[in-house]
Amino acid sequence: TYMINAKVKRKHRNSYKLIYTALFICTLLAYLLTNDLFYSYVCYWNDRFYANPQWNPDKRYKAGIIMGGFGYMDKSTGKIGYVMYDKSRTQNGIKPDMRNRLWKAVSLWKEGHLEKILITGDMVANIHKDGTSEKNLFLHYMKKYARVPPEVFVFEQQSKNTYENVLFTSEILKQKGIAGEDCLLITTASHIRRSLKCFSKQGLNMDYFSVDARSPLTISDNWWKPDIKVLTKWKELLHEWGGSIVYQTKGYI
Repeated sequence: TYMINAKVKRKHRNSYKLIYTALFICTLLAYLLTNDLFYSYVCYWNDRFYANPQWNPDKRYKAGIIMGGFGYMDKSTGKIGYVMYDKSRTQNGIKPDMRNRLWKAVSLWKEGHLEKILITGDMVANIHKDGTSEKNLFLHYMKKYARVPPEVFVFEQQSKNTYENVLFTSEILKQKGIAGEDCLLITTASHIRRSLKCFSKQGLNMDYFSVDARSPLTISDNWWKPDIKVLTKWKELLHEWGGSIVYQTKGYI
């Protein structure tokens, strides 16, 4: 009887330990997921591997490839409307948009680093279901306001996601006889890894110029306070991580 009671007591103690351990882990996880400073460091950790451009500034690339999703043409004004990043990138009330994908390419072209600017899968030029496109409106805007002539741009007008961006762009590059080493990939730092791996899968290895890499928040007096609103900020990171897992499973990367 004594042995049985001792075993029962040990079993109960072990059960309590498991429960307390589980509660501690859940509490810690809940705290970290609602702490803005921790979230900012995770974003920094995610972006830092590709935060610094890997390219040759003495080289003139045949094509700068802009991954789409940065904008659309506003027909009423004839100007570009920019797609917003996820709210997770909001700092000090400023909600950054994706314009740097485009304007970094324009800047590099003006500095003589790019021969062509290839835009893949963006609504400034994509073909709609009715067969129309705002490509000419975009070209007019870029010539008038950015002083970039129409012949600089090359468009891939069909893709709807990163895999299609790469697949259809690869076909264009191969048709034009442009090798991967003659291209410079331009996109958000958090998006570089998946994009590079997709191109590599198509036999195109290229340099890159990343934009909008995130930095950790400055430590404030209230850095330790949890905020339930932070939970919604994880969407963009989870999308990129999930995308990488899906692409790996499907053999896209």
